[in-house]
Amino acid sequence: MSSSTILCLADAEKGHAFLREIRSRGWRVILLTRDELRSADWPWDALDEIHTVYDFNRARDLMDAVIELARRQRIDRV
Repeated sequence: MSSSTILCLADAEKGHAFLREIRSRGWRVILLTRDELRSADWPWDALDEIHTVYDFNRARDLMDAVIELARRQRIDRV
């Protein structure tokens, strides 16, 4: 049985405790953040994938990124 997947959106480097907690509960964790935060000090051990968009204020770009991720895999929670 495969684990469930959660897509986490972060426009700032935050939520480390949350990311670690959901990982410890067996979730696959995908992070979507801004380009400039790709190399931030994320809890890398808690992430399965990281994807970026240029600007979270561009709703269309954000939606397109989420749609593309959902096309390639099942996302159970956002």
